[in-house]
Order: sequence, then structure tokens, then C-alpha cells
Amino acid sequence: MFDIHFELKTLIKITHLFGLALGIGGALLLDLIIFNFFHRRSISREKFDILRQSTRVVSLGLALLWVSGIGYLLHYLAYFEQGLQNPKVWAKIIIVAILTLNGMLIHHFILPHIEARIGKTLFHGCSRRRQMAMLSASAVSVVSWLTPLALGACKELNFSAHWGQILLAYAGLLLLGVIVIQLINHYWLNRAQSNG
Repeated sequence: MFDIHFELKTLIKITHLFGLALGIGGALLLDLIIFNFFHRRSISREKFDILRQSTRVVSLGLALLWVSGIGYLLHYLAYFEQGLQNPKVWAKIIIVAILTLNGMLIHHFILPHIEARIGKTLFHGCSRRRQMAMLSASAVSVVSWLTPLALGACKELNFSAHWGQILLAYAGLLLLGVIVIQLINHYWLNRAQSNG
């Protein structure tokens, strides 16, 4: 017998997981493209077009994440109102909101910067502060995509962890991600200078 409650929940979950898969895969691909192709080599129009297409994949994943997230909230409201009291749900919404703001920053500031450097390397004539901002945005993107995946997998956190604790752990991961990507960048720059 068709059970609309479970069928809707399954559809929402599939949409949610598909959005996460697109977003995580796209975000990791973007980082790989930036570091492998743009860091020490000149940016070509073809490689930039690949980068732009990757950002569209990430944007699609983010849109699916919002649609399925709203679907979850409506499903809780209709069938399991107690689910709205789960602090993990609201922590995930805040993290996805941060992810969205970071994505807007990348689209409006970082992509035009990269396009303006076609024929040059990514950081050619780029101040240290701008380099740090671009790399930090990349780290925020990856951490903010992986964190909702981890939260979804950790059922033990349901109704047990306060949303503030979750966000504090998330902030620690963000800081760690920013530090790691800055160290990687520093290592690659030193390696390029020693080889050059």
C-alpha cells in the first residue's frame, strides 16, 4: 500500500543526499582545479570555463540542499513536530546559510578576479590579503559542505547536543581548514620559488 509519509521522506532524503554529493564533489573539484591548474600555471580560457561549470554544479547542489531542507522542515511540521525541536536541525540550517553567503562571495568577487587573470597565474599581482581571502573562502566552502554530511551521519547528536556546541565545533573546523589551506599555499609558493 502506498504510504505518502514514507514516500515523501524518502524523496526528500534522496534529494538531500544528491545535493550534498553535487556540492561536495564540485567544491573539491574547484579546489583541485585552482591548486593544480591556476596556482603555478597560467589560467587559460578553457580551464576557466571548466571552473565556471564546476561552480554551476555546486550551485545546483546548494539549491537542492535548500529545497530538501525546507522539505524536511515541512515534513516534520506535518508528521513529526518533535523533529523541529532537534538542535542539530537548526545548526545545519545556519551552516548552510553560511555556505550560501560564502558561495555568493565566490561568485561575485573571486570568479571575476580569476577571469581577469586569464593568461596569468592566479596570484599574479595579487596582494597577500586577497590571497588569504580567496583561500579562506575555498576552505569555508569545503568544510561547510562536509559538516552537514557529518551531522547527518551522526544520529547520536539528535536531541543530545546543543546547537551552540555544534556551531562551536564547526567554527573550530573552519579555523583548522583556513590554517591548513594557508600552510599548503605557503608550501607551494616556497616550492615554486625554489624551483624557479
